[in-house]
Amino acid sequence: MVTVRNPKDFWSGLLFIAVGATAIVLGSKYNIGSAARMGPGYFPRVLGILLIVLGSILALRAFKLNGSPISRWKWRPTLIVLGSVVLFGVMVNAAGMVLSTIVLIALSSAGGWRGMGALGRDAARLYLEWQLSEEGQIFGIKQHGNLTSLKEPPVYPEAAPAPDAPPQAYWYYCPSARSYYPTSPTCPEVWVKVPPRPE
Repeated sequence: MVTVRNPKDFWSGLLFIAVGATAIVLGSKYNIGSAARMGPGYFPRVLGILLIVLGSILALRAFKLNGSPISRWKWRPTLIVLGSVVLFGVMVNAAGMVLSTIVLIALSSAGGWRGMGALGRDAARLYLEWQLSEEGQIFGIKQHGNLTSLKEPPVYPEAAPAPDAPPQAYWYYCPSARSYYPTSPTCPEVWVKVPPRPE
């Protein structure tokens, strides 16, 4: 009898296969196109195939390699992390990206083993990324107060428009009448364009 020796890999593989099959089914209603001109259904199908292959490898490996059993589900960290993401989505428009991200990091850290030391480290990293980003606009955050960026924005001079060329004037000559228009209002043959001659 075949037994699953590594339950974590086995169930992870089945999850990958399920997600890949779902991507293929949902992407099947879109045009796939070709590799040169990809349609909207190309990426979901390729990603779904890759997930199915990876999931199959993981699930088959679980029959050969030993692994630890699946531990009990930890509800507290899961609910804290999901709740912090929901709270981030609620407050990002009102409080702004920086404050919302700090609250997200603080609450998410409370759900894990890293504790408050991670909060300080992550908040410092966020502040430095904001300062080092060009014009302090990481994720669209505008710069406020006396915070200055390290790099001035480039200034591009406007190019002057090219002057219009004067229109080329022509005189029209009638060879049979040996005269120019409007002296001869009509010409039995085609008028000949000639450059103007000063008189």
